[in-house]
Amino acid sequence: MRRLITIIKENWNDPVWSKVISTGIIAAVSIISTSLYSFIKFLIYSKPLIESFEHLLNFFGQSVSLNLGVLIVATLLYLVLSLGPLNSFFQGLYLKIMRRKKEDFDAVELPRPTDHSTTLFYQRMSSAFPGERGVTWFDDPKVACDRLEILLNKPLRFKPDESEFESDPIWWFRGRSAHFIEEFRR
Repeated sequence: MRRLITIIKENWNDPVWSKVISTGIIAAVSIISTSLYSFIKFLIYSKPLIESFEHLLNFFGQSVSLNLGVLIVATLLYLVLSLGPLNSFFQGLYLKIMRRKKEDFDAVELPRPTDHSTTLFYQRMSSAFPGERGVTWFDDPKVACDRLEILLNKPLRFKPDESEFESDPIWWFRGRSAHFIEEFRR
């Protein structure tokens, strides 16, 4: 039991496994509560457990009269609320598959990381902006692009492996958004 609790605690922060675990918890609670309901009904009314389960199944199998207008509004509301996220999910999935096919087609072999991401970033920054201290503004677009070209020189991504080094060491941040930089071209 302790091992199960440890596994749940380790995976609870994962975006996929947390949903799997919560679904399992909801299913377990539903099964337990249904069984308890049938058992309590058996104790109070002295009806067999099978008969209690049959009453429960009959309850969930009953038909309900519903106004067609309410059904149409509920269906439209459901479609509006669920198709937006579903659409963005499938677009993201399509783009991920297409990017993978493009990477497989290009057969780009990523280099292995040799330095920690902090060291790599320090070396790139000191090469791109030597001797600059504090905030410096670059008005000339050519100079700014030249310095960015040094900073974002290839390779920007490295082979993900079991090492302690980061495979995507250089990131951009804006507000709460962030993503690693995959490529740079002038």
